[in-house]
Amino acid sequence: HQTLTAAMALWAEHRDECTRLRRVLERLASRLKNAHVCGAFARWAENTSACKKMRIVLERVAGRLQNAHVGGAFFRWVENKSETTRLRSVLERVAGRLKNTHLVGAFSRWVENTSESKRMRSVLDRAARRLKNTKLGGSWARWVESVCESRRMRKLETKAVRQ
Repeated sequence: HQTLTAAMALWAEHRDECTRLRRVLERLASRLKNAHVCGAFARWAENTSACKKMRIVLERVAGRLQNAHVGGAFFRWVENKSETTRLRSVLERVAGRLKNTHLVGAFSRWVENTSESKRMRSVLDRAARRLKNTKLGGSWARWVESVCESRRMRKLETKAVRQ
């Protein structure tokens, strides 16, 4: 009876680990939607499918254990456990490769640049509000208007000289 309990505990632990790995890899895959990653994602999908098949096999093994065919079923379970361990290793390697791709670095830089752009926009908005609300604001507006008028006049002069 202890053998059955130990086998079931190991099976439950394996199931939980497969579920955890699947969640982690699904999160990684959702972040990386790029043509360079498609091959790795396809391998991950194959490994996930294999993990599901292994779960089905382990459920069958558990059913056999419950039906008192402990000897043969237990040895098959041990074989399946070693295969599951191998698959976990493969999944971890795939996850490691996905983590280390240049895409993750580029994505991180994009996130940093986006947040920096938002911060700069906020700073500029505050500065513009301050300029509008001060006496300097009127001077600033007249200066901007003067610069625009000077540019317009230069364009008109250029046109007149060409004709």
